[in-house]
Amino acid sequence: MRKELQNQLHEKYPEIFTDLGNRETCMYWGLSCGDGWYDILDDLCGTIQGHLDWCNGTGQYADLDRKDPPEPVSQLKATKVKEKFGTLRFYARGGDEYCRGAISMAERETHRTCERCGLPGVSRRIGWGAATYCDSCSEKCIKEREQRDKEAAEYAEKYWDRSD
Repeated sequence: MRKELQNQLHEKYPEIFTDLGNRETCMYWGLSCGDGWYDILDDLCGTIQGHLDWCNGTGQYADLDRKDPPEPVSQLKATKVKEKFGTLRFYARGGDEYCRGAISMAERETHRTCERCGLPGVSRRIGWGAATYCDSCSEKCIKEREQRDKEAAEYAEKYWDRSD
């Protein structure tokens, strides 16, 4: 994901992405997925943080006088966010069953959303792995791969001494 989109998520949800850029954690590498899943991640984090704020009486619910407040829930913190086998993987610590259910739903949503552009997509076998792309992005990916393979072959032909 582009750095500017990662920064937007970090600014909107600093409690969830506290370790973003921290060299001591997997979040040092950032969000390792395409820009097309930004809206899914934004919705997921908004749902989770809203739930946590409600349960803990924080954020927009800080001044709310509640008769029967729910049990407090520990703050969820993302530990790794990446693409694997064409779908989102959102690893975290903290939260509760509601948070884990929201994460599971978001991960399933990415199975039918193009990772590059966010349009409806399907899981496809691309090279050695799987990816979720729309038709247009799939064609672009194949062309980019063919171009890289061609450049690598030309480089090898130019610099590889085959006389051995």
